[in-house]
Amino acid sequence: MSELYYLFNQITKECICLGKKTGEDGSEYTGPVCFIGDNRYYLPMKYMHLLVERFRSSSPAGAVCELTGSELFDTTSYLGPDEEAIEVGGDRDFDRPLETYLPELEDRQVKEEIKRNGILIN
Repeated sequence: MSELYYLFNQITKECICLGKKTGEDGSEYTGPVCFIGDNRYYLPMKYMHLLVERFRSSSPAGAVCELTGSELFDTTSYLGPDEEAIEVGGDRDFDRPLETYLPELEDRQVKEEIKRNGILIN
């Protein structure tokens, strides 16, 4: 089974699940998951790239790194034993909504575009 990849902000402890690597060269990802109603969609590449760009630019250079799920969650290199990553787009009470970095997701037309161009997961 393929490993999930994350962008992790070492200052804020926020992370974004990029998904699994895709393509022959492994340079693309399945993408973060977006909830619209009761359905989950992978974000279309247009919005994924915008999310990644904004996430990276929100912190000083070098603060954001790309890690596998194992590197982030199974070691204490990035999170202490009692620390949890704050997932952007996660569903826990302390997680951040995707709209933190993609306020466009609150627009009904954007949601319709994601329904048309995103990949339905469930």
